[in-house]
Amino acid sequence: MVDLLSYREPRCHVPRSSGASSDRGGSPHATQDLLTQNRHQYALHLHRCTKSPALQLRGAFRLPGHPSDSPLHESARLVKGFWVSKYIADASARSALEAAAGYADRAGVPVPFVWSGAQWTTPGGEWRDWPLIRRGMGEWLRAVVAGLDAAGSDGERREEVQRHMRDARFAAFHAIDPDDKQWHTDVAEGLARDLAAIPAPVHAAPSLVRDLRSVASEIESASDARATQLLSLASQFEAFRAPLNDPASWVRNLGAAPYGTHVRTSAVWEAFATAEPVLARSLGTVTGKRALFAAMDVRFGARRKLSGYEGWRGVALSE
Repeated sequence: MVDLLSYREPRCHVPRSSGASSDRGGSPHATQDLLTQNRHQYALHLHRCTKSPALQLRGAFRLPGHPSDSPLHESARLVKGFWVSKYIADASARSALEAAAGYADRAGVPVPFVWSGAQWTTPGGEWRDWPLIRRGMGEWLRAVVAGLDAAGSDGERREEVQRHMRDARFAAFHAIDPDDKQWHTDVAEGLARDLAAIPAPVHAAPSLVRDLRSVASEIESASDARATQLLSLASQFEAFRAPLNDPASWVRNLGAAPYGTHVRTSAVWEAFATAEPVLARSLGTVTGKRALFAAMDVRFGARRKLSGYEGWRGVALSE
């Protein structure tokens, strides 16, 4: 018999025990009942006691909660091996991240890092070290979980505020004194503003909250390869992607200047890269300049030679 809590080997084979068919109360189903009752705790202990990515087990085991004075020497016998994964399943992780994208407002803070198409950056396009990105995303997901946990109390608050708001409106409707009517009306309007500030109730399944916690923990503490894989799954959803605008939208916001004022192409590209760093990096220098200069030609006319360099007349670059 194997003591599960002290197990450390990646593979364990235990000979059959003659006491496997005995039970405490004479029921032939006692072993199976005990396995069914403890299956969740059994898997939890396997996850805690395993250091390898996966563990193949077969043999006899004493499950947590097995009575020490029981004549049943084994809690369960596994005649075929199986694999216990070290990480959450990718499908569950993707579903959890999709839900986190939908409940992004529950975190109370914006997403600290976004996928620009080439790398993870701050929403402003600034680079950060990989450990800081992992910690920031993990903490943000935990904030989403905390917001979902508070959804129940938010529902109770909304009901209470709605009740007081109805009472105030009822009192204002039946008030005779104009001052009393105005006072109750102001109270009802203030409660309406408070009600709008309370998040709408969300009914998240406990399994979803549990998966979100697992994803946050793995992003923070798992291997770099696993964290990269999870963040790659997150980059599929718009909530985790940097907004990519058309360079033409930036050109449309440029002001006009006297015809004698001219700017060179290099100055326009520098101004664009400063104003839209994420978009400039995602497009790249060659593709970005081609798209930007084409938009400039449409609005300010074709480029021309100006004192030895190409540029446009009548362009006022934003400061």
